[in-house]
Amino acid sequence: MLPLLLLKIIDEGFYCRLCQYSHEELEGISHLRMIFNTAVSKINPLGYLLRLFNRICQMLNKEGGRGLVSHIKDRLGGRVRLFVIAFLIILPALLALFFIKKYAANVSMWDDLQFVPLFDKLYTGHLSFGDLFAPWGEHRSFFPYLLKLLLGVITHYNTIVECYFSLFLLCLIGCVFFISHIRAFGTAVMALASFIPITWLIFNLGQADNFLWGFQIQFFVLILFFVLAIYLLATSSSLSWRFALSVASGVVCTFSMGNGLLVWPIGLIVMLWIRRSQPKDVRRSYLKMTGIWCLIGIVAIMAYFIGYHDPNQHLKMQYLIQHPWPTLQYFLAALGSLTDVGTLSNTPTYQITAVATGLLLFFLYIYTGVTIVRQTKARPYAALSLSLILFTLLSFGLMTVSRSLVGVTDAVASRHTTMTILGMVGLYMALISSEAKRVNVKPFLLGFLTSLIILGIALSSYSGIKEGPLWRQYANWGAYVLSTYKVQSDDNMHGLFPWDSHTAREAAEVLEKYRLNVFSRPSLKLEELTKVEGNTQFHIDTINYRQLSQQASNIINISQQEETLTIVGWAIDQEAKNTAGGVFISIDGQIDIPALSWGDRPDIADRFGESRYRFSGFMASFATSVVGEGQHVISLKIVTADKKGYYEPDQNILIEVK
Repeated sequence: MLPLLLLKIIDEGFYCRLCQYSHEELEGISHLRMIFNTAVSKINPLGYLLRLFNRICQMLNKEGGRGLVSHIKDRLGGRVRLFVIAFLIILPALLALFFIKKYAANVSMWDDLQFVPLFDKLYTGHLSFGDLFAPWGEHRSFFPYLLKLLLGVITHYNTIVECYFSLFLLCLIGCVFFISHIRAFGTAVMALASFIPITWLIFNLGQADNFLWGFQIQFFVLILFFVLAIYLLATSSSLSWRFALSVASGVVCTFSMGNGLLVWPIGLIVMLWIRRSQPKDVRRSYLKMTGIWCLIGIVAIMAYFIGYHDPNQHLKMQYLIQHPWPTLQYFLAALGSLTDVGTLSNTPTYQITAVATGLLLFFLYIYTGVTIVRQTKARPYAALSLSLILFTLLSFGLMTVSRSLVGVTDAVASRHTTMTILGMVGLYMALISSEAKRVNVKPFLLGFLTSLIILGIALSSYSGIKEGPLWRQYANWGAYVLSTYKVQSDDNMHGLFPWDSHTAREAAEVLEKYRLNVFSRPSLKLEELTKVEGNTQFHIDTINYRQLSQQASNIINISQQEETLTIVGWAIDQEAKNTAGGVFISIDGQIDIPALSWGDRPDIADRFGESRYRFSGFMASFATSVVGEGQHVISLKIVTADKKGYYEPDQNILIEVK
């Protein structure tokens, strides 16, 4: 009863209706209530329960039971809506995290292998500024390569860490967009809900290559510092720390990728547009800022082109002039690559949907950009959206000049989807912040774009989900070839670096020397295992894709013109009722070559009725020259499931290389 009496005492409304108190008495009651609430707050959870009970009593007293129920529904409904919106904003980032965790692999390939020699220079003390500043193709990626070296030293060049760091950079990009969004529209429920399409775009799984290939970290460094440079520039009104950081971000953006040079002219356009709507006294500050921005931009651009030479420039320009229609198709397909349906079927398509979507988006970009400049007040949010549109259009223009001769298929590659997404984010931001005078135009365009975004997210995400397992399979194969480079054929090494197998071998030597990448993890060494008595189940299905069961002779003939010898089969540890811990191909009992194990073989699991045999497949591939000319005995050494020993079955196969 005492809590009830105290609650009644502190309820001024209750006593005001029972009797007429003087002003001084009411002040005393208020003071008593404050003391009581302070004391109660010190007693948890009892304090919380008493305060909640006090609130319920007040609601019942003022509005009755129905009013209390209605109030609870409103409070819960608002919280549920807020929770759902927050969940939808965060969900695509979580999906991207799961996507990387499931499909990313630690392997260096393609451009990574050209980067590897920098580790040798770093560890031998010969790394110079010029090594990082040197042009790589059309780009000077000084800052991304500096970041890659730092991460490589810390993680022994684990490229999966680079993938996670790329996602972290993308989260920072999303944070900049979110801060800009709430500054423009506030934190009301509908304002937060309008941010959902942006986050689903920027974390779209359609950019699978950039999520799963650590080398593409340069894309996210470029975009992060471009967005930072423009946002800080648009929110600066004087020579402050914001302006200094925007200039610094512009420099990092410039020396991340070739299209980072665009930050300077786009930043100049943004400043001139914002300056036009400012009072005269503020315009002077913008004039100083513009001068400094232009000066530093000119210096950065000049530094970029010092010693720069593109040997294929003449060929690119010649193709551009002689093939205008394929060049235009390339540009439009890149703009509309989010809706490419070529990956939905196994038959080649001409990316018609991407080209058609790109054409629609191009006109929408032009219309929206002109509308922003003419009818929308120069605010930071509108400035950021305009800069994203310009950056996308100009970036794809530069890419068309340098890569259109490769073909339209390259335009819709998932590694370019990130730039497509950036443009659509800018377009969406521009439309929701537009102050168009025609009342019916904005809802129509916004509805059309939202529908296109939903369609693009669905198609590109489906494409990315299909690409994930294929990427993991290819990356696992690449890691196997790289780790066994000493016995690999040039054909297999070309799978890692299509242009030059010698470059791939040199990079592998550096990685092995410093125990980096695939060489950083311990590998099975047969000499450290003990031979186990007994036998186990296995089978060699094919040698160089020839079914052994269909061979008329007991000897498999291999031509010396077949540069690579590939053996495919399955093996289990029957004693442990589990998948084998590994497989080695033994040649004449003298050379043991590890195989790529744990291939998916559901047929073996079904055959033995044991689900743990699902991943019992293996494949070994190596140069035919390792075997040599003449007859040879091929046998297996099968590692036990606990990886402490190995079986050496009596069965073997004869091959003859001639």
